[in-house]
Amino acid sequence: MEHILPVVFRKKGSSKSYEYMDLQVAFFQEIKLKVKDHMVIARLLCDILDIKLDSAYRRMRGETELTFRELVKLSAHFNISLDAVLCNKNLNGELTYRRFAPDVTADYIPFLDYLSGMFEQALFSKEKEIILTAQEIPTIHTMLFDKLALFKLYVWYRNEPGNNPLTYDKFLLAMDSFLPQLYAYYNKVTGLYKRIPSVEIWSDKVLDPLLSLLEYHCEIYSFEDKAHAVEICRQLVQLVEKVESWSDHGYKEGEGESVAGFGMYRSTVDIQNNYTYISKEGADTVFIKMFSINGLFTDNEMIVDDTSKWIRNLISASQHLSGASARERLYFFNSLKSKVRRVLVKIEENRYML
Repeated sequence: MEHILPVVFRKKGSSKSYEYMDLQVAFFQEIKLKVKDHMVIARLLCDILDIKLDSAYRRMRGETELTFRELVKLSAHFNISLDAVLCNKNLNGELTYRRFAPDVTADYIPFLDYLSGMFEQALFSKEKEIILTAQEIPTIHTMLFDKLALFKLYVWYRNEPGNNPLTYDKFLLAMDSFLPQLYAYYNKVTGLYKRIPSVEIWSDKVLDPLLSLLEYHCEIYSFEDKAHAVEICRQLVQLVEKVESWSDHGYKEGEGESVAGFGMYRSTVDIQNNYTYISKEGADTVFIKMFSINGLFTDNEMIVDDTSKWIRNLISASQHLSGASARERLYFFNSLKSKVRRVLVKIEENRYML
């Protein structure tokens, strides 16, 4: 079941709300600037959304609401920034804060749709790049491994006020019917990410937040079966080894797709937050991660420009692991794997069981 975009737009300095349908009409005005012939637009909608001609016209007139999935498809096809749509730049260019309550179908799935739409826009741009700063393991990377991704989702669930304090084991049981859909989205997002050239800057403390969370949940008996915690550690080591391999070769694994370049840097200063800078045709976008999964998307020119300058200055002051000697690269990644293995030994020896 698809969900209508749950966003309210407000003009700065005013309590007046702008109805979603007004925004939808404005969205089609952007499309009409790119395609002058309205009949052509309607036929394209039929093909892209698999709908009939009269349904296409009802959407263009604002009589039928676009679902979030339809909005993602159209913005990707016509190369219109989703952030420009969501923020409604005509209303003083407000930012889009994407806050998700722990409802998989109503909140988390649309987030994955949104993210995959962003990456699709970048993938089909002639000039594209992802630049990522990592104070902690990026969410995109955890999606490469099922247990890591589910643990992040579990932490997000536990942090939301009012939720039942389920154990991790019971959380997995409750999620069972959604797992095929989640895994399909994870594969889509990570598949797109692997095909876009990227540069990443990791700090020495990149694993610390996740390992601290893992130890905390061991201490409060969130795991009925410690095998879950053991597997999370093992997948974390695999993740580090994967990124180490990309860094060594200078490209991401292709898995049958075109190979995308990969550059890796080690920052010796505290990065303070995770920033994802997505460079693409139309408008560059910045995603600032906040509070586990929630975050801020924006294509505000000032913020994008300042973020770009800050990241590039950070790169110039960081150690280029992809171009460094094997010794420096091995030291960095081995130190990360050692941190995980120390926690793994504690779990296997039941040191958290008081």
